[in-house]
Amino acid sequence: MSLEAAFNPSNWQAGDLYYIKAGDYGNKKYHWENKAYPSGNPVAFIGYRNSPDDIVSEKFSGFNSDEDSNERTANLPSEIAQLNVNSQGHRLWNANLMPTFRGSQALAPDYLDNGHFIEAENVDGIVFKNIQIQFYMTGLKLRDCENWLVENIRVSYNATLMNKRAKEVQVILI
Repeated sequence: MSLEAAFNPSNWQAGDLYYIKAGDYGNKKYHWENKAYPSGNPVAFIGYRNSPDDIVSEKFSGFNSDEDSNERTANLPSEIAQLNVNSQGHRLWNANLMPTFRGSQALAPDYLDNGHFIEAENVDGIVFKNIQIQFYMTGLKLRDCENWLVENIRVSYNATLMNKRAKEVQVILI
């Protein structure tokens, strides 16, 4: 199944599991509304590196933010520590480690016009794990949503309407 089909709510059934392989998926935007799945049977989107379930996330992400001090980043594997930067000097995450979605970098420095990677309204019962999101207004904007598990989601260089220069926006719940 294609990525577009997997992210299309009309294709979802309770308990569906969609694995997303590491890679750069570019500038995608999705709007979901009025879907409900029982908390014991959610629709799940789970990123992986080489084979499903090969990324083990614990209580917190294994990644550090772009603003970390040298002492916190000193122990990062070299594949993470040596990252590329875009023309604005913003760090590009290694898309070979986790699935990566990036808004248009042409709209720097604040990325307000990039919108949201996922905007959901009245959508219940979703699992979202092991994904990197960069260069959007927000990564995940959830309005009137319940029973979401959002784990090991790395979000950076996103703007918010309240703070145009925010570097880290995890999830906006309205």
